Amino acid sequence: MSEDIISFGHTGFGLLWNQHYLAKNNLPIPTNWSDLAQPDYFHHISISSPYRSNTTHLMIESILQEYGWENGWRLLYQMGGNLASVETNAFALSEAISRGLIGVGPVIDSYARHYKEQFSYIDFRYQPKSPLLPNYVAIVKNNYQSRFAEDFVNLLLAQECDNQTATYEHLIHPKQIKHDDFIEKTFNRKSLDYHVIQQRSGLVKHLFEQTISNQLPKLNQAWQLLHSIEKASLKLTEKQQQDFTLAKQLASTSPVNIDDMQDKVYHELSLFRDNPQVHNYRQQWRIKMAMQLEQAIALSQTIINGNPALQ
Repeated sequence: MSEDIISFGHTGFGLLWNQHYLAKNNLPIPTNWSDLAQPDYFHHISISSPYRSNTTHLMIESILQEYGWENGWRLLYQMGGNLASVETNAFALSEAISRGLIGVGPVIDSYARHYKEQFSYIDFRYQPKSPLLPNYVAIVKNNYQSRFAEDFVNLLLAQECDNQTATYEHLIHPKQIKHDDFIEKTFNRKSLDYHVIQQRSGLVKHLFEQTISNQLPKLNQAWQLLHSIEKASLKLTEKQQQDFTLAKQLASTSPVNIDDMQDKVYHELSLFRDNPQVHNYRQQWRIKMAMQLEQAIALSQTIINGNPALQ
């Protein structure tokens, strides 16, 4: 027992929303990540920081692994442009949604269950390709090991089926279903690549902090301008169309590309070592992203100034 790590249950994640908030703001119920990048959700969504929330980190990784590094960050920046805030943790995010301070946010099912039990106007939907995340338990070898540790693990394993089935039924289904059937219908069985997650854990968390959390006002401004141009459906000149395309590219491109990740400094980042080289990289990303967003804003404003209908 002491050498094993055992899964005693599973969890998944999706979108939590406030039905009253969506109705008040004439917003449709979102079904997937891409919905949150749509112009209608500007300042109506929030997310907890992956730097402080491991579950949010796994959600971010699921996007990067599903869409690929470049397209994944492109979607994250588009979603980032709609964010009203980046919360410190998933509890603060769920609280903000339940209180009607924000409309939608991604959370794990355990948080969703807690708030659905309390408020009839709170609802939740799993992401269509949400990976099934195992909950692990293990007994650590040390001199202070409690004699009750093995009894506790055995208790968890003995109650695994009953607890998990009850958990999922109570959250989603009013009628009795089998746990295995629920998993089969709800989740894409493809699991996350945890080796990749471990290799770039620090990189992803630092990059999110420097290019989304720390750039939120500029992200909002850039995407609000881009959305206004797009929604106007104006016939742009060839030069304006080129500038618009470039502005969108600048506002949705990560300062770290696939080739950059070969640099050994990213290993240091994943270990969260705080040395001058790591600090310099974080600063470089923040500055580069700020410059990209400022350029995107300038290009968008030039297009708007050239079209009276947008002013």
